[in-house]
Amino acid sequence: MKTQKALFYNFLLVATAFIWGVSFLWVKDALNAGLDSSFFLFLRYLLASLLWLPVCAKELRQATGRQIWMGVVVGFFLYAAMLVQTVALNVTTPSNSAFITTSYVVLTPFAAWLIMGQKPRRKVYACALLCLLGLYVLTMTPGQPFVLSFGDGLTLLAALLFAFQITFLYRFTSQMPARLLTFLPLATTCVFCLITAAATGKMSFQGVQIQKAVFPIVLVVLLATIAAGYMQTVGQKHVEPSRCAIIFSLESVFACLSSVVMGYEPLTPNLAIGGLIVVCSIMISEYQGKKNGDKEKPE
Repeated sequence: MKTQKALFYNFLLVATAFIWGVSFLWVKDALNAGLDSSFFLFLRYLLASLLWLPVCAKELRQATGRQIWMGVVVGFFLYAAMLVQTVALNVTTPSNSAFITTSYVVLTPFAAWLIMGQKPRRKVYACALLCLLGLYVLTMTPGQPFVLSFGDGLTLLAALLFAFQITFLYRFTSQMPARLLTFLPLATTCVFCLITAAATGKMSFQGVQIQKAVFPIVLVVLLATIAAGYMQTVGQKHVEPSRCAIIFSLESVFACLSSVVMGYEPLTPNLAIGGLIVVCSIMISEYQGKKNGDKEKPE
């Protein structure tokens, strides 16, 4: 029974990574329709917050000040990571961005060690490094050196922020209902995105092709934000941060596969070999976790 539950929670996290990976195409379509990045993020988290509010209304009324503060902390790191990543995309290449962002796989164990005093096993580091190697193969460009530019440095900062967001979410999941911890970061991110969009003067539908933007926005809100956010919160309650980060790295694999299927890029040896390395790192991580008898958290 415990094994089945462990598989279920890991499946939730894999499904979350899948939705996030596929949502790359939806976000791209929304931005191609003319939406500004900060305004798009505001709309995404505003709609998600409003739709999720009735689901957690009871928990929100009963929430303590400490629980609200926890949700704000998670939401702040989510907002900061997404904002920095978006800004960095303007001054770095997509391949470098994908590789460096996913370095949160390696950074998360350090964040967990710093925040929770939870020192990862050596095998987790090995799996994380193997996963990072696979992601590098996925995104490398033959004949071009890998250089850390200003944009790459910003992306590395975004990866660090994502690592802290994953760690804080894991730390707080046992201290409040999952539905409440799903809503509070959404609302917090919405508020910060509103401030950013207003400050940059980009809160306008002028020049936006509404008909082309509506459908991808709906998919991003319902699936990539609400559904994936809730599955992440539930799954992380039972899976340690280091392993969560490795599973979430599948997002890049799913993003590449969806791009190939939809004709955004061809199937290359880099994609096949890099994806295989990532999958192997996750399989090794899961096998060794069960072998060491990782204890499952109670409901």
